[in-house]
Amino acid sequence: MENKQALLEKIKGSHENIALTVGTLLAMMLVVYFLTYSGLANSTYTSLFWFEMLSSPIIVMALFYIRNIAFLLLKIRFKCSPEYKAVLDRLQLSDLNE
Repeated sequence: MENKQALLEKIKGSHENIALTVGTLLAMMLVVYFLTYSGLANSTYTSLFWFEMLSSPIIVMALFYIRNIAFLLLKIRFKCSPEYKAVLDRLQLSDLNE
């Protein structure tokens, strides 16, 4: 039981770290987009400008669902470890809130 509890604590910590890392990367992408919008709007790279315009709302939506994305990445990270896989197969995202 203690081993399972220790695994669960490590999973919770990894989930928080993944969410923090992915959230920071997405936020930094939005900052770079913000700083390059005006330069791209006045340049010949209109396709890159449109890519930024269309991907910005997707990035913002990803920030709203950051915990779900982090949970998916957590499952991918620990899929090769049999002891973690056994715990993750029964684990739900709501279980990590406790």
